[in-house]
Amino acid sequence: MLKLELIRKRDGTLVPFDKTKITHVAKKAFLKETGDEHLAVCEEITVNVVKKLEEIYGDEDNHGIPYVEQIQDLVEQAIMEAGYFDVAKHFILYRHEKIRQRAEQRKLELEKIEAGQSIVINRNGKQERFDEGLLCKFITQMVQGYEKDVSVEAIVARVKMEIYDGISNDDFLKSVVLSARSMVENDPAYSFVAARLVRYNIFKEANLPINHENFTPDNILKIYKDFFKASVVEAVRDKIYDERMGTFDLERLANAIRPERDELFQYLGMQVVQERYLMRNIQKKKKLLELPQTFWMRVAM
Repeated sequence: MLKLELIRKRDGTLVPFDKTKITHVAKKAFLKETGDEHLAVCEEITVNVVKKLEEIYGDEDNHGIPYVEQIQDLVEQAIMEAGYFDVAKHFILYRHEKIRQRAEQRKLELEKIEAGQSIVINRNGKQERFDEGLLCKFITQMVQGYEKDVSVEAIVARVKMEIYDGISNDDFLKSVVLSARSMVENDPAYSFVAARLVRYNIFKEANLPINHENFTPDNILKIYKDFFKASVVEAVRDKIYDERMGTFDLERLANAIRPERDELFQYLGMQVVQERYLMRNIQKKKKLLELPQTFWMRVAM
């Protein structure tokens, strides 16, 4: 049986599994209902919940990741199995109240988004108002060639449902990717659009001089060439790459790069490239992405 390591939050993000949080919420429920934390009982409840989670999600053939709501369901069940029905009732009512509060908060956020008052925090920490028109323009650009199969309006509507007031620019861009990806079942073209969005995010993560206005084929080619040469030189200098790479004809290699081949990627393929095939300069503790392995796939030798 595998050890449970991750859980999925309500927004879909993954965080480390921490069983002490189960004990904590159980103690709060007991304290509110009985005036006593009943620590020993709560620790036993935690053991039972973790055991059930590992039985469900720790199987070698089905190593899944539970949602936080599923864990809370098991906590309710464990409290009732321990015979504390009044405490379980309190926990259930508490969860329903939290759901109501989140729904009310989401309603207010959607009203702000519709009114153009929602704030997005850019990479410099500056607050900017959410601009639906700008988002439509950007997605329209990403959809070029797939206009018959992909709905810009549908992606924009989904993004508006996913974002929130005060969202960071990185999370905003991720929500755009996920919104396109969520529609892949409607038409495979959405997968190619999602791949384009992932590539755009790679450029932004690498702090490259790119934005929705200059994300053009000619500019992309220039950025690829310039960044390829500069990143190899820097990586050799920092002893990330073998020093013999410094003797390569980088100009010739850069001239063989074919950015248009990125268009062959669908979402999953581009995501794998982003997560597994990009070098990161850990020594300088910054998001400098080196692209040699990806570039080798594009070079026509």
